[in-house]
This record gives sequence, C-alpha cells and structure tokens, in this order.
Amino acid sequence: QACGENGQIDVYARRYEGQVEIRICDDGCGLPVELAGQIFEPLVTTKQDGTGLGLAIVKQLVEELNGEVDLTDRPEGGVEAKLVFPEGDSKCAGKF
Repeated sequence: QACGENGQIDVYARRYEGQVEIRICDDGCGLPVELAGQIFEPLVTTKQDGTGLGLAIVKQLVEELNGEVDLTDRPEGGVEAKLVFPEGDSKCAGKF
C-alpha cells in the first residue's frame, strides 16, 4: 500500500543463535512522523477509511508466538519490518 504502484519489496530470512529473523523492506515514503511510538497501537491510522487494527493484530500474533516485531525507517528511504521468532522444532526444519 505505502510503496505505490511501482514500489519494490525485498524479503530476507535467516536463522541465528536459536532464532529466526524475517526482514521485509520497501522503498516507500517511510513511517509517518506523527505516529512515532504509537504505530502498533489499536485504532491508530493515517488512512481515511482505515481501522487502525492491522499492525496491532500483527503485533499481538507475533507476541503470541513468543516473537518480536519492529518497524524502522530505512536511511535510503522506505521502511524495514523485522520479525524475530524463537527457532522451534518443526518437521519442515531444514527443508527450504
């Protein structure tokens, strides 16, 4: 949504120190300054028809999985979303 019609999104994943890190980066306009510190709060939105629930739900789901989520502005423009989860036992481990 925030990247615009010709925006680019890059996704990176790695395992380290018993954790899995997923980073999603875009080249959009960055985080709204007026939402600093409240971006994950329910009902916070910049969209006229937005509910402000999307990122609040993401944070809740990630935390229920014992993970962490963070959004930061990238120096070159855009936003980086970083999700970190504890590495778990899975039948899929090492298959991808």
